[in-house]
Amino acid sequence: ALYPRNAFAAVGYPKARGNRNATLHPSEDSPTLTMLTRSVRRLRGLSLALSAGTVLLTYLIARRAVPRDRRIALGAAAVTAFTPQFLFIGASINNDATVTFFSTLALYVAMSVVTGNRHNVRTPLLLGVVVGLATLSKLSGLAAAALAPAAYGLVYIQKPDRRVWPDLIHPVLLATVATLVTGGWWYLRNTLQYQDPLALNAYHSVFSMGYDTPMSIRKTL
Repeated sequence: ALYPRNAFAAVGYPKARGNRNATLHPSEDSPTLTMLTRSVRRLRGLSLALSAGTVLLTYLIARRAVPRDRRIALGAAAVTAFTPQFLFIGASINNDATVTFFSTLALYVAMSVVTGNRHNVRTPLLLGVVVGLATLSKLSGLAAAALAPAAYGLVYIQKPDRRVWPDLIHPVLLATVATLVTGGWWYLRNTLQYQDPLALNAYHSVFSMGYDTPMSIRKTL
């Protein structure tokens, strides 16, 4: 009852000029209005903070990639910060800002491995935890799982005195274990509840409904 659906919502249609709210706002005389407003502002503030962190990480990544020219880093951060869709997502309540932040943070940690600023245990564990948080945020965060083997594989190839276990297998194994501990439980839960680790069947069953479907029905699926 607190979240009536907007029957004219155009969610998922970027070219639509209006009706972007999936739910209707409560009336001004609603006793829950103040509570809802505070909750929405806090969640939007979290999205904005994560988006700002993504911009900062973009700058730091560019600095590591091209350390001699700060203008490139500033340009990369500016392009990220002023992309219209990035601004729109960052000012709304969603999990896109979360997965973007953790994926970018994972890329930054992976770049620190490649550039030589690494620790035998701490760095792969940190990379694994961040990747695990990305996989918890959204399914697209699973792509970040390739960063650990890619980073340590590149280091292994470039080292003249490379050793398979300490330079490649050991750190990748630590990162993998940290990823599984951090985010693997969620996919195990999906397997037990939906017989599908990605829960795609449940996802499609919910979003195939019309926007006039009550939220209470969606939440039970």
